[in-house]
Amino acid sequence: MSTIDYLKLQAKNLMRDWETHQENDEGLYIYTPRFFDIDGLLLAFDEDETKFCLQRAQHLIAQLVGFNKWNELIKASEKELRLAKIVFDGCKASDDMATASEEWKMYCFSNNIDGIDVNSRIYLAQRFFNLPLDDEFKNNPIQDQLDNWYKSLRPYIEQASLISEFLSRVCNRIEVLAESSTLITAKLQSSILVNLLYVKKQIRDMDEIIQLYQSNIDRITDERQTGFDWVPDAIEDFKKKCIAIFSTSVIEDIPKVVSVFGDLKLQLGPDSEVVSLLHKNIDQLIEMESENAEEIREVLGRKKDSTLGS
Repeated sequence: MSTIDYLKLQAKNLMRDWETHQENDEGLYIYTPRFFDIDGLLLAFDEDETKFCLQRAQHLIAQLVGFNKWNELIKASEKELRLAKIVFDGCKASDDMATASEEWKMYCFSNNIDGIDVNSRIYLAQRFFNLPLDDEFKNNPIQDQLDNWYKSLRPYIEQASLISEFLSRVCNRIEVLAESSTLITAKLQSSILVNLLYVKKQIRDMDEIIQLYQSNIDRITDERQTGFDWVPDAIEDFKKKCIAIFSTSVIEDIPKVVSVFGDLKLQLGPDSEVVSLLHKNIDQLIEMESENAEEIREVLGRKKDSTLGS
């Protein structure tokens, strides 16, 4: 059976369900359908059940699968009809066909799915409705990239927000202590404040990666919004940004912070209460920075002394 014949059959089946109606004492139609929740579909698509006919059934089926009217559906290409059948089957497998259809339309509208090629839309629809993928879509390199980058970065991203928050608190404490202390020289105070800028830069960089990851992981991985045209670019852009930021952080900023604050700690002078607090917070900063570098290297699968992006 061709796809168009299949969809014509669905319209006829919808009509057969309508023909089962009987009026109750209040003049309301009561159905005993075999194929559809016709009562729910007629209500959802604002159909006048007293004037329903085969033409209206065809119109409803066309709207259900994303066309404005039946005449557009029958003029569609084979691949567009293939997509329509996937959408129909996906909606039919759901608990509520009308709601499933509306969710698919909202998904397409929100992500400009109608603007990508039909092959990608077929793939997206199969994933959206959790239907078996066509052979050509199985084990595709795009999914491998998603697995390798978005999923493998998850452990770092989950900890990065905690690291960022912790570093920010420690950085603020050191800054306040350094600015308020009269027990350290102006030169040492200036060195501490200047070198805190490296930590603040790391915090901004990590926050940027966290935001990028969170905005993409739900859209691309969890919601399975993977298209052949734009997703590889999105993954590649994110990959390059990760490598650039991680590389700068691991190879430049973190070692500099650890080294500089290690030296500054030795210059802090007498063991007053303020200086002791500075010592304590700088120790925390150095420890967290070192752990941060190790975490990044581990998640990215790099050896300790290797260069990212090589």
